[in-house]
This record gives sequence, structure tokens and C-alpha cells, in this order.
Amino acid sequence: MIRDEGDLSHRHANARAYQSNAELVNRRILLIDDVFTTGAHLHSAGSAVVASGGTVAGGVVIARRLNPDYSDAVASLWQRQQTLDFAFEETPFWA
Repeated sequence: MIRDEGDLSHRHANARAYQSNAELVNRRILLIDDVFTTGAHLHSAGSAVVASGGTVAGGVVIARRLNPDYSDAVASLWQRQQTLDFAFEETPFWA
């Protein structure tokens, strides 16, 4: 995927934000995003894949941004996570 002329913000997907630089007909594509905030970038890239004749097999996200001001549930999760020590050697609480 390469950036196209469409406006791309973190809150609004845009079908013209990306375009494919390869033939994707009959190909399944796995989308990978470094940080998922609202999903706009994944949705925009997915639109480009479909417009090029491909199929989106799925999306993999490395990190998820949490906004504690969004809701009480997110604020509670954020507060709980801040009390936990981080160590690469330990399994995350959700695993």
C-alpha cells in the first residue's frame, strides 16, 4: 500500500487514503498496524485492498491505545493497569 490523495486522520476512514501498488486480484491480504486508536487506518487500507480486487484476511495490531476519558470502564482498566509492574518475562493478565 502507498499513500494516496485522500485525507487520513485517526478518527475518519477514507477509501482514497491508500492505493495498492500491486495486483491483488484473488489474493488474501493480512493488514498489520502498529497502533490501533480508532481503526481508521486499518479500514482505509482495507478499502484499498478490496478496490484492487483483493480480500482482507484479517488485521493484526501490535498495540491498542486506550483513552481513559472515553468511559468509566476504560478509565477503570487504565487505573488498574497503572498499578501493575511490567516485565517482558511475565504473562499478561488476559493470556
